[in-house]
Amino acid sequence: MKILALAPNPELAPHMVMVYGMNLMMNRFGIEGSRFLVGPNGLQVDLLLAELNKSCEAAQPVALLGSSFGFVELFERMESLKLRLSLPEGSRLMDAGGYKGRAREISRSQFILWACSLLDLPPQRIVNLLGMTEMASQIYDEVVPNRAKTPPHWVRTLVMDPLRRENGDLTEVDEKGKKGLLRHLDLANVERPIMIQSDDVGTGGRNSFEILERVKGAEPRGCSLTFEEFAFGRNLQNGAKQ
Repeated sequence: MKILALAPNPELAPHMVMVYGMNLMMNRFGIEGSRFLVGPNGLQVDLLLAELNKSCEAAQPVALLGSSFGFVELFERMESLKLRLSLPEGSRLMDAGGYKGRAREISRSQFILWACSLLDLPPQRIVNLLGMTEMASQIYDEVVPNRAKTPPHWVRTLVMDPLRRENGDLTEVDEKGKKGLLRHLDLANVERPIMIQSDDVGTGGRNSFEILERVKGAEPRGCSLTFEEFAFGRNLQNGAKQ
């Protein structure tokens, strides 16, 4: 299908891992018209809307991929224009990166309702991705029966209690549903540490988990942060690092 990426192209962001993956997907699976839609001055909203209208007129399914913050900008523009689209059957949306405590923060349920309302997408076609530069593996939403993320079988995600230590390390939370810091054990990591302690707050663990927010005061980082820099017109032609 046509793949539209709310992200800078590889020339603008040569070190951004999300862009590398999107470019690989476009080359393998994208039909004519697939493209990146973030330039040095931010998201090319008018061009993106024109592409979406073109897909609607041709009844051609489209895959929208990009940072969570990029979709917020798109949705806000559509609301300001009082614009609603009905994307063709089979269309889908995948966002990644969250909001990093810097952009407008909205809950996952709000994001899904927004996308359903403005793009006429069914909820099961809206998926969030957790990807980290430090991890070889990626973790996606389950859409049935809930929005928990289920790691592949070679990954274990633990919820660690930041207030309890044992032998100099954090301990796992001792109550189901209790919030803590997410720690990922990724056996696919070969030339890097296999255990990653994140600054993400979540619940669950091991078999499935949910990300709730980022620790307040944690260093902003990731693909949504890079998108935000583009959105505010900061030229990153020297390399946007995730």
